[in-house]
Amino acid sequence: MSTAPRTLFGASATALLGSWFVVGDVLAFLGERKGRVLRQVTIVPVITRLLYGMSAAIAPLMAVALWLSAFDCIVRRGQTIFVLGLVVLLMYAAVEFLFFIDLMSQQDRHVQAQGEVRILD
Repeated sequence: MSTAPRTLFGASATALLGSWFVVGDVLAFLGERKGRVLRQVTIVPVITRLLYGMSAAIAPLMAVALWLSAFDCIVRRGQTIFVLGLVVLLMYAAVEFLFFIDLMSQQDRHVQAQGEVRILD
């Protein structure tokens, strides 16, 4: 593979990942807005604030950094920025996983508090 297709592939992959940060962020905020309108907001004490902070600060900055690196404005060919973007996506996935684990444990505590726990044999 010559250098030109590799550069084109790297730039398009970096731009695509940057676009995903923007699209994912917009979808998250639209879902949050819809939940608030329907009064179905789910809040996990620490994790929710962490997700809001990541969506408001980290995602747009990462998207801009990825797009700038796609055009070689930050670093040449942007492999480092691309890998950093993948690491940030993994961090998002880990925080979302923690959100749902904590949410399920809260529901379990609520059910136990009501005395409706059934043990199946």
